[in-house]
Amino acid sequence: MRLFPEPWGNYLVLDIVETNQPDAISWWPNTIGWQLLFIVVLLLVFKRIYFAIKRYQDDAYRRNALKCLIEIKHSSSQHCYLNYQQLPALLRTSALHAFDRSDITQLNGKNWEEWLDQQCEQSNFNKNCSGILHQLAYNPAFEISTEQLNSVINEISLWLKFHRRLND
Repeated sequence: MRLFPEPWGNYLVLDIVETNQPDAISWWPNTIGWQLLFIVVLLLVFKRIYFAIKRYQDDAYRRNALKCLIEIKHSSSQHCYLNYQQLPALLRTSALHAFDRSDITQLNGKNWEEWLDQQCEQSNFNKNCSGILHQLAYNPAFEISTEQLNSVINEISLWLKFHRRLND
């Protein structure tokens, strides 16, 4: 039993032939000029990524020093001065990673503080903690107040974050 008579449907569309779908459109440019431009842009992107990775690796000393600074700040009490005596060595080690050794090894006292201030506009060792770095480095019995310690830690943190390396 047939529900619909033969031919079923609209008799106007019985003889219509469906067309084939067009080929997929390629995203690759067809002309040589656009291909060269695409390759140049791709190379520039890879170069940018390479230098970003290189900068990240070169700044590992900053991240490590800031991590040590945070550990020193949180692990120390006011009566534990040994940790704070590591601050000048931490700062000098970080400077040695970023700058030429011959420039840094000859500096001490006021010259060291002035040099640090020249390398970073945000820090001001001469004004905020004059002589404290020298005392921490060479005087184990140096009595330092909490305010002075916070000032030294703040200046070192600013210097580590914002100093410009030799090749920047």
